[in-house]
Amino acid sequence: MSPTGIPASNMKEGDKLPDLEKQLPDLDDEEDLQQTEETTQTDDTKSTEETPDTSRETKKEDKPADTKAGKDGDKKDSALDFKDFNDAKEGIFKKKKEEPKDDKTTDDNKVDDTGRDYSGLSETEIPLFKKMGNAAFAYVKPLVMEQKQLKETNTQLQKQVEDLKVGKVYYPDSIYEHDRAYLLTPEFDRINNDKLTAEAVLSHWQHQAVLIRKGKDWQDIEDDGKGNMRLLPPKPATDDDETEVNNNIAFAQRQLVKTEKVFDDFTTGFKGRHSSDVKTLKDAEAQYFPDYDKPDHITATVQKETMEGLPPSFRKSPLAPLVCKLVGAVRLWQHKYNQVTKEKDKTEKVKELEKKNGPKEGETLGTGTKPAKTPVSFAAFNAAKE
Repeated sequence: MSPTGIPASNMKEGDKLPDLEKQLPDLDDEEDLQQTEETTQTDDTKSTEETPDTSRETKKEDKPADTKAGKDGDKKDSALDFKDFNDAKEGIFKKKKEEPKDDKTTDDNKVDDTGRDYSGLSETEIPLFKKMGNAAFAYVKPLVMEQKQLKETNTQLQKQVEDLKVGKVYYPDSIYEHDRAYLLTPEFDRINNDKLTAEAVLSHWQHQAVLIRKGKDWQDIEDDGKGNMRLLPPKPATDDDETEVNNNIAFAQRQLVKTEKVFDDFTTGFKGRHSSDVKTLKDAEAQYFPDYDKPDHITATVQKETMEGLPPSFRKSPLAPLVCKLVGAVRLWQHKYNQVTKEKDKTEKVKELEKKNGPKEGETLGTGTKPAKTPVSFAAFNAAKE
């Protein structure tokens, strides 16, 4: 069959090919282009339709139901069928599109087949590092990881700077070693000053209320703009002054309650952290050094000597008892080690002497004892010989 769909035997020289553009629908039609791909088996016997063949009817029944056929199963005339053309076109020219490979590296697979470790790199950086040679990869990756670490450290420092600007102070963890070390912190100074100021203001207004009730001159106070309170010159008392001073007393009492709460929270929180850390040390002592606190313990003398050897300024430290127990345990282990070493040396010396002097009497018989002397008769000797 010719590519036009006209049987080759019916075509003569000079015949014109039909105008395919008029018979074919628009190929851009998405509905036609998305038809299911089908493969139509072409039989060479279809090149002629002049002689009917019953076998062809049987084959047509086996065809898919969607093939273009008449009611009786007869094939249409040689007019071009677009579906046949489209099926042939798709079967010959259409290639199945390959699905793009997903090169995205997940966190669960950061090491490739070559042994390169991509952990710590972002999904954007990994494709770039895959293009590098081994020497470049080994040189660049540590620099990138260091840069990431510096960036994270810088972010933390910036946060601390911002906290310092608003008055938040960071202290080393070692400050919690003493339960009253908070007295040395600037934060305690600020909180304590606020509390003392609130107490002084309340006391001032209470005293002024007494003066007003007695009809004496009283003094008002004001802020100097720098956070400090200053007294104003005395002035005569009036009926309205007593109401004003009573309102000031109520406000000063509320301020004092707030500052006392802040003070208590700070000191209690500090002492709570200290107590929690000390409890952790005590639990470790009880777990790893049981009975070491008993007066009759074998290391009691060593612990006492160790404590006396510490500087007086560190003897009250919660770490001091733990240090003494550690020294006692080390001394005890050294003593046991020396005993085991001596026993081992003694055993080795005995073995060397035995090897040098030879076996003892009776060891050649395997009994390890001296054999008993028994008389031997000539008859027994002769029987043993035979």
